[in-house]
Amino acid sequence: MWEHGSGKGRWTRSFRVVLLACLVTLVPVALGGCKTTKTSDKNIELVDIDEAVEMSGARKGVLGIGKSKGAIWVDSRSAAKYIVSHIPGARHIPYEEIRDRHGELSGYGLVIVYGEAYNSPDAIGMSKTLIELGYDVRTLRGGLRAWVAEGNEVETGLGEG
Repeated sequence: MWEHGSGKGRWTRSFRVVLLACLVTLVPVALGGCKTTKTSDKNIELVDIDEAVEMSGARKGVLGIGKSKGAIWVDSRSAAKYIVSHIPGARHIPYEEIRDRHGELSGYGLVIVYGEAYNSPDAIGMSKTLIELGYDVRTLRGGLRAWVAEGNEVETGLGEG
């Protein structure tokens, strides 16, 4: 089993399997450990529009939502989408920039994150990142599409972002 094969520089199959198993186990540890994400989809707390508005202490459709230090609404979408329309008063921080810019959210008791629609990858990713960074986060169920579908106003332009 452990012997070198027929003298032509080949290892037996069993030895190669054991060697491969060792490499698969040890290489990740040598390269910085076997990191697993602590935050999963189970950690995401989805809230409906009415719940989010109530939690933020604002009123639906009123410009200035998110200006209270109690809660802030964060749009995780691209700048182009944010400029076209966003929830009034929402801060724009693209998902890709959240690790560098999360300090802008300090001092707020609650961060309400939204994306384009239900289960938007950018909103889910941002929510997970913020949870890992220690923020109290809720994710808006249905995102901006749900906000608009309920007849709420939107804002255009650069706004808070």
